[in-house]
Amino acid sequence: MNKSSLADRIRTGAPIAPPLSWLLSSLTPITRLGMGLRKRRAVTKVDARVISIGNITAGGTGKTPAVIRIAQEYLAQGKTVGILTRGYGTPSKEAITVSSDISPEDHYRVLGDEPALILRHVPESLLFKAKDRVAAAQMAVRKYGCTVLILDDGYQYTQLHRNENILLIDSTNPFGNGHVLPRGFLREPLDNLCRATRCIITRCDPTTDRDAIKLELNKYNPGCAIEWTRHEPTHLYKVATGEGLPLDTFAHQAIIAACAIGNPEAFVNTLESLDMKVSDTRVFDDHATIPPEALEGDMPIVITEKDAVRVESPSENVYALCIALRPFA
Repeated sequence: MNKSSLADRIRTGAPIAPPLSWLLSSLTPITRLGMGLRKRRAVTKVDARVISIGNITAGGTGKTPAVIRIAQEYLAQGKTVGILTRGYGTPSKEAITVSSDISPEDHYRVLGDEPALILRHVPESLLFKAKDRVAAAQMAVRKYGCTVLILDDGYQYTQLHRNENILLIDSTNPFGNGHVLPRGFLREPLDNLCRATRCIITRCDPTTDRDAIKLELNKYNPGCAIEWTRHEPTHLYKVATGEGLPLDTFAHQAIIAACAIGNPEAFVNTLESLDMKVSDTRVFDDHATIPPEALEGDMPIVITEKDAVRVESPSENVYALCIALRPFA
């Protein structure tokens, strides 16, 4: 990887020497105070089935494929599905922005990269971007007739009552380094695992220590339903044209990997599992737009589908890898 930062060291559990580690630990009470204040706010219930999907760690667990899968399931049942999002990293000129008011070409600019990717897979759904997701939920039900609402990244958004509180846990780094932000990778202490109604464990493989993960979960949430899943590559496509390609297109070939996601190591590992020879990696901050110069080169450049929604005027050698959330036996 050619990107190294304090955030990456915290995420990967690399040692942090004093006095920096002491300073970070001293800031943890501020993080905990913010969550404590949010829990004190009134909880609002709306006339729809609300499913929250979120993390207890900071990013990179694979929420977007889970949101897509659950939206597809309810759409197949004939439900009117609304997706509530904060729209990380996008301007907030309007109190509530509705996807149906925006052309698909502008989805990523106005709504964000993950919402744009969600709408690419489930265009029949409505997406509502708002800081106040209680107000967005009320609008979705009253004005648009949504019968199912998916609260994207909602585990810590306790103001909206939910029927399901689904927690995603990355099997490759399930509980961070045990510390809360900013010293660690946890958004809140592990005893808050108790709020989950169901846990989806992502990125499982034969080396996953299921017993250890289950033991830790049962410590705080005895009997919690657990679903073991993997991120399964489905196909590649040429970003410039949208042409679909089989997964073995670059098997045993040298490629460049580029991404701006929360877990770049997982992306590179996936490419290598497809027998691609990753000769160079170009890694940027999560949600950043990959700069044009990073998508230049003589060999194929493979990026994530989330990154692809942000790329404008891509060259012919840029390809995106598509991923779906599948059960892991």
